[in-house]
Amino acid sequence: HRRLIDLQNTLAGQMIYSLTAAVIFHRLQALKMDFDFGKKDTQSIGLLHIIIAADIKRNKDMLDKNGTASQGEQTFRKFIDLMYGPGVIHRDTLWYADKLAITPKYLAAICKQRSGKTAFRLINEMCLEQIKHTLVYTDTPIKEMADKFDFPNASFFCKYVREHLGVTPQQFRKQNR
Repeated sequence: HRRLIDLQNTLAGQMIYSLTAAVIFHRLQALKMDFDFGKKDTQSIGLLHIIIAADIKRNKDMLDKNGTASQGEQTFRKFIDLMYGPGVIHRDTLWYADKLAITPKYLAAICKQRSGKTAFRLINEMCLEQIKHTLVYTDTPIKEMADKFDFPNASFFCKYVREHLGVTPQQFRKQNR
């Protein structure tokens, strides 16, 4: 448990700005909660170490000859920071493009080049991961979750969850606790 906290603090302290690092940080939080609930998943911890090593190599490969990240890489990292930042989770590529002062088409191209996925797909995956985590590890009411994930109301949120997870938020919460 202490190793997870130390690893989490190291990642946060070094401010690693890549998609993989953001996902690792989120997974470490989930693993920490698993430990708090008495579950131990040493296989996932080992896998995280492999992913971190691969990400460090990938980040070195993204640097130009001067040792600095390219403009596309910097924009991609800023997108990831916005996506995993605090507050309301926006599900619209236009919102992120506006914040980055680029077009949605350029954002999609940068994401596709850096991750192999479109911005829309990355946003959806992050959103679903956060929804699942919130449903399983918190008692946050559905109405609050709808607000947090930028849905107009709880009905639209429930429809989104049902379409992507195959069950209602309440059913998902009950099945995975």
